[in-house]
Amino acid sequence: MTINEKVHFQRKRSGLTLDELARRCRLTKGYLSKLERNSQPPPLSTLQTIAQALGVEMADFFAEEGDATLKNPHLDVLRRDEQPASEREAKRTSYGYAYTPLVKSLRGKQMSPALMIVQKGQTDAFHHDSEEFGYVAKGAVELHYEGKCHALNEGDSFYFDSRKKHRFVNRRDDPAVLVQVNYNYRRF
Repeated sequence: MTINEKVHFQRKRSGLTLDELARRCRLTKGYLSKLERNSQPPPLSTLQTIAQALGVEMADFFAEEGDATLKNPHLDVLRRDEQPASEREAKRTSYGYAYTPLVKSLRGKQMSPALMIVQKGQTDAFHHDSEEFGYVAKGAVELHYEGKCHALNEGDSFYFDSRKKHRFVNRRDDPAVLVQVNYNYRRF
């Protein structure tokens, strides 16, 4: 089941119509309808808003079928061979980046660590209800934040309030790989 199909499933499970969910999320009914039928996942900020409106966790959209609950909820180990083998296998979005979680499950966690892969070009401008830490593991990007451009090279890191609009630009041909950690002070 795709992320978008899981949004549809959770909405139906909650007994909400598209109109009701749209009002709760402050999105249009048409956008939500298209989102549920599309194969490209929406931005993480939109997923957070939808999860909050549905009263579910973001992890519910990323869990694979048959995922077992971790035996020890205080420890989550993701082995190298359990991760996508390359940036090409990361979950692609149509918003200018791809990502892959760096833990087995996001359920019950207030931090969301992930690899963010930014191909040549720019991401959409986003804002979401969290704080964000990032480390440029490979390549270089520009972080556009509060009207200023910050050039970030391999080995640089950043931290900001992600409730303010931000976007990333990769001007190189090779993808930039960022280790991102979003801290969600409220569990979504």
